[in-house]
Amino acid sequence: MILVDTNVWSELTKPRGDPAVLAWLETNDADLALSTLVIAEIRYGIELPAAEHKRPYLEAWLAGLEARYWGQTLAFGKASAHCYGRIAARPEVKARQPQIIDIQIAAQAQEHGIALATRNARDFAWIGVPLIDPWAA
Repeated sequence: MILVDTNVWSELTKPRGDPAVLAWLETNDADLALSTLVIAEIRYGIELPAAEHKRPYLEAWLAGLEARYWGQTLAFGKASAHCYGRIAARPEVKARQPQIIDIQIAAQAQEHGIALATRNARDFAWIGVPLIDPWAA
């Protein structure tokens, strides 16, 4: 299983999504996992005033994504919370000032012992979860 970050999923919404990423998503479809935290990030983007003109499209896209990966959706639960606490307490956090949601997503990958697919490897590399960059795959 591979946990997919928001920036990877969002390639599906672009008129000209990166061909390498789209191919990677298609090739690995059966192994992909959707995080409830990613759903929150996508919902946040949909609710922003700048998304008003494309909101109906994005709403439908998110609903389709949730339906497609309903059996492969990872919730942030108690075990993830423990992983998050261990990561967030590391000295690197103070120096790097990562986004809380990024640490939470990494905690989910760590909890399940799975790779994280993201374009932002630099944001996650210090945590030690296996990373996949679909832009470089």
